[in-house]
Amino acid sequence: MSLITSTQFSILVNGIPSRPFKPTRGIRQGDPLSPFFFVLMAEGLGRHIKNALLSHQLKGLSVQNTPANSHQQFVDDTMLFGYPSVQEASRFKALLNDFSEASGTNVDCSKSHIFSFTLPPRSRQRLPAF
Repeated sequence: MSLITSTQFSILVNGIPSRPFKPTRGIRQGDPLSPFFFVLMAEGLGRHIKNALLSHQLKGLSVQNTPANSHQQFVDDTMLFGYPSVQEASRFKALLNDFSEASGTNVDCSKSHIFSFTLPPRSRQRLPAF
């Protein structure tokens, strides 16, 4: 924690440095610890989803009597797998909203998509927007 809280900044204004000040929120962009903290946060998201699966809040996706799978994570990407229903998609959205609120991060909606292969067109229209 001292690596984060001991940082000070000074801004050059017309070539003259301002008084040093400490950041009041988060870590610096480009900080070497940033990827480590992101991995810890992503692990928290994975556990949150897994707990929802174990507590039967999610059905997940099961193929030929295999254990249900609810998600896969790789670096900063998370793929969610669920039973094809509006309720399952809504539950995933609620889990992501919980995580966003707790972590202070947001889902990038421009990079997020829902793919449904067996959901009727009428139900697809009712899927929550991400």
